[in-house]
Amino acid sequence: LPEQLAIAEVLSSLDAKIDLLHRQNRTLESMAETLFRQWFVEEAEDGWEEGTVADVCTTITKGTTPTSLGHSFTESGVNFIKVESVTDMGDFIWDKFAKISIETHKFLNRSIIQSGDVLCSIAGTIGRVAITIDEILPANTNQAIAIIRVNSEKCFPEFIYLFLKSHQFREIMDGKIVHAVQPNLSLGEIGNTPINIPSKLIMSNFHQIIKPIFVKKNRNTIQIRTLSHLRDTLLPKLISGEV
Repeated sequence: LPEQLAIAEVLSSLDAKIDLLHRQNRTLESMAETLFRQWFVEEAEDGWEEGTVADVCTTITKGTTPTSLGHSFTESGVNFIKVESVTDMGDFIWDKFAKISIETHKFLNRSIIQSGDVLCSIAGTIGRVAITIDEILPANTNQAIAIIRVNSEKCFPEFIYLFLKSHQFREIMDGKIVHAVQPNLSLGEIGNTPINIPSKLIMSNFHQIIKPIFVKKNRNTIQIRTLSHLRDTLLPKLISGEV
C-alpha cells in the first residue's frame, strides 16, 4: 500500500501539472483572441488599407496524400500532419502525426512546411488553425490542410492565425464551404477573403504585445508533451518496481 500511494502521488503530480498547463493555454488563447478583436474589430480605423488574405501572404497552398502518388507512409521519419494532428486550441498532437520518408518529403516539395507557416484545416473538420513551430519540423501535409505563408513585410503569422479564428472570417467562410462527400473549403476562397490591413506601426505594436503570449503557449505545449511522455514512461517502471 505505501508503494501504491507513492506511485499515485507521482502520477497525480504529473497529471496536475499537465492540467495546469492546458488551462494556462486556454487562458492565453482567450487573451490573444480578445486583444485581436479589440485592436482590429472594435477599434478598427477607417483609413486602413482594404485587401485580401492573399495580399499579405507569399504562399497559399496545400498538400497531397502520398499513397495517391505511389508513395507509402512509414513507421518513422518526417512528420506528416493531418487534420486530427491539430486541436481546436491550435496545438499539435505529436502522437497523431503520420510519418513519411525523407525521399517522399522531398518529392512532395510543394507542401513542405516551414517554421511560422499558418496551417488551416479545409476538409472534413474545417477551421482548425495552428502556427508551425520548429519542434515539429521537418513536416509535410495533405490536401485537407492549407499552408498559409505570410509576407513578413506586411504582417506576421500570429495576425493571420487570429484572423482565421475570428468571427469575421468564420462568418464569411460559412457561406463558402462546399458540402459534398465531406465539407471543404477552397484555397481561392481563403486567399480572396477581405481583410483590413493596418499600418506597419500598428501591426508592429500589436506584434510586440501578442508575441510573448504565443511564445509562452508554445513552451507550455512542449512541456505538456515532455511531461506526458515522462508519465507514460514512468508508469510501467513504477509498477514493476524498476523505479
